[in-house]
Amino acid sequence: MIRTVHIIKVESIPVSSLAGMVTLADYTCRLPSNVNFTDINIQDQADAKTDDTIENKERVYTTTFSFRTCDKTPSDRRHLAFRLTTIDGSQMLVGTSSRPYAIVKEHNPYPGKPGDSVLKEVTVTWKGTLPMLYIAN
Repeated sequence: MIRTVHIIKVESIPVSSLAGMVTLADYTCRLPSNVNFTDINIQDQADAKTDDTIENKERVYTTTFSFRTCDKTPSDRRHLAFRLTTIDGSQMLVGTSSRPYAIVKEHNPYPGKPGDSVLKEVTVTWKGTLPMLYIAN
């Protein structure tokens, strides 16, 4: 199963702030009431994709999303989770308060021409036994 969603907003939070998170049935979660996400200014729209495979007789999900930004990227912190807002307004969580944590990679382009983009390209990958979790209100 490959599932792709279109993202209009990306926010980050240290995983330690998700300590009271509860995972519900049907890959839904309820966040603690006092969580504060940090908005990441993304350029254009981002796409997120979840793919699943069977490894050692267990279903493993790999969620990947990429975005371009001129902001300082969140990779200066070690363990982050991300809240993604889709085109239809639903919100999803990538990452939880426990391992495995999302891996953040960034590419800083150094343009050769004045008209080339200087936006950082950030790719987040999260692999584990859960896919992107819908956030219940």
